[in-house]
Amino acid sequence: MILSKSGLLLILWFLFNKKEARFKEFLTDFGIPRKTLARRLIELGEHRLVKLRVHQDTKGKGYHVYVLTEKGSRLVRNIGLRTVERFVSAEKELDNAERTVLGLPRLSSNSTPKDTR
Repeated sequence: MILSKSGLLLILWFLFNKKEARFKEFLTDFGIPRKTLARRLIELGEHRLVKLRVHQDTKGKGYHVYVLTEKGSRLVRNIGLRTVERFVSAEKELDNAERTVLGLPRLSSNSTPKDTR
């Protein structure tokens, strides 16, 4: 099942709350390795849960943002936002040793779990 892969609920929850995000925002906010993040976004796109949208900055230069589809929004609501928030909060608090045991991607050396307390 796609939702059992690490980082997927984190991505869905982030987009549900933020409405849209650039690839770099995921990297800086969560410390998910670049390759893992790219794979997860592709998988979410293949399942039509996330799509790319093109925007233009003030100089007319285009850039991409990821947004939840209606199907993705429905999924987050059906799972239950509180359940997803608890899972995401717990996942962000894990150190690399705990992440390894649980099969989650390790945090990069320049990122640390966020203190949400």
